[in-house]
Amino acid sequence: MHTTNRSLEGLRGTAALLVVFFHMKILSAYSGVVQNGYLSVDLFFVLSGYVICSAYASRLTNSREVFRFVVRRIGRLWPLHALSSVLFYGLLSLHAVMSHQPVVVPTPAEFVSLLTMTNGFNLFDHNIGNSVSWSAGDEIYVYVVFAVTCMALRVRVSVLFAAFAILGALIAFRINAEYCFTHGACYDMTYSFGWARCLAGFFIGALVARHGDALHFLTSKKCQVIAAISALVLLQIAAVVPPLAFGAPIIFGLLVASLARDSGPVASLLRTRALQYLGEVSYALYLSHAVFLVYFVNLVDVPGRHVAWQAGCCAGFLFASFALAHFLHRYIEVPLREQIYAFAERMPVIRGRNETGLTAND
Repeated sequence: MHTTNRSLEGLRGTAALLVVFFHMKILSAYSGVVQNGYLSVDLFFVLSGYVICSAYASRLTNSREVFRFVVRRIGRLWPLHALSSVLFYGLLSLHAVMSHQPVVVPTPAEFVSLLTMTNGFNLFDHNIGNSVSWSAGDEIYVYVVFAVTCMALRVRVSVLFAAFAILGALIAFRINAEYCFTHGACYDMTYSFGWARCLAGFFIGALVARHGDALHFLTSKKCQVIAAISALVLLQIAAVVPPLAFGAPIIFGLLVASLARDSGPVASLLRTRALQYLGEVSYALYLSHAVFLVYFVNLVDVPGRHVAWQAGCCAGFLFASFALAHFLHRYIEVPLREQIYAFAERMPVIRGRNETGLTAND
């Protein structure tokens, strides 16, 4: 029987909301946690690695299982990626027409990149599509690396997981070290080398799942609280001590490990109804808010604007983001995901066993 770790679902929802607040910028002056909210993307990667490894590692034993796995993951991420990209360019073009400017459309190369979700591979000197879709594309290809690794190397798979995590972290550090020490935001790589963040975070999460028994002590109430506080402290002071950002995937990995039993004081907070809803719509919210982001920034980021105006813009932005997220999740994401999952289940494969019972609807 498949079960959902509700505390991890709530943690995913919390991360999504923090990304939204981070992109609103206006709140960053009042909270280090919000100012460093870009690190929530790394929490997404760690969560994804943990859940995917828990649900699929034991099943990926042959090429057919790998193909079915990839179909499921594409079905999970691609439909909303495609639709949110269309909405983004549609609204951007509408704004251009109203401003008597040329319509904004992707070039043929950009279109192919968006179609294949390769817009996070440093193929262009600028971001294409909405500002966050790069991470979904990076995850798709890291899924493939994970699946092929599980199929090809069963015995020492953890060694390769660790190698991938270290490789991603080293690339991220090498690419961003100079900028880190001069400007801060040490881990804030997106469409250029964000894939290195994804590689590091995902495989740290996979290692946590793989060695859950050895990390069982972290599920104690005391360790869980310490892990949660450590994550909050990291987010709060990463702008003051920028290099700490490079440790985010490890701290998040420990936090995820502490929630593995879905019980404890922090887990109880994350299991509340509001955070469960946020977790349910997290992917839709993550993409939806980016559709409106350009307009929000243009409205609110103007010197001399009254606080009441800014507050109204924030409220309108949040309402639009949540409304679109709810609609996309209910009428697009879930129906298409279930159809593609059903297609994948009908594929002739050798069925495996889900050792942990965790669902992989991340």
